[in-house]
Amino acid sequence: MNRKIIALVFLLIMVIGGLLFFQFLKQKSQPIFVEGEETLEVMMLRPDNSPMQDLEIDLWVANNPDGPPTAGYSRTDEEGKAVFKIPAGDYLIGFNSYGFPEEFLIPEKISTTVKTGENQETIVLQSIN
Repeated sequence: MNRKIIALVFLLIMVIGGLLFFQFLKQKSQPIFVEGEETLEVMMLRPDNSPMQDLEIDLWVANNPDGPPTAGYSRTDEEGKAVFKIPAGDYLIGFNSYGFPEEFLIPEKISTTVKTGENQETIVLQSIN
């Protein structure tokens, strides 16, 4: 009987430990995005200047440009706009290659400085042809 209780307690400890470790890993993999009072509006246009809808726009703090976006991400609306509420500072605008339309070139990261108030960047995509 004692061996069964010990085995059951050991199993319970292993399950709880595994769940706690999983939560720790999950927290480490979640990006931490910045939030602020300034507005950055990114307008995405096709080569014919029509709005590019439902495109993921990624944003990095300029001094931390590697890995997943460090300042946030947004999708363009029906007008081709993605909006970020962030603190003033230097950022890089980029794109996720997964799901990016194959008929367009993926632009390199674009540097932008967000100042007090509203800030706008317009990016016109280039066709692969």
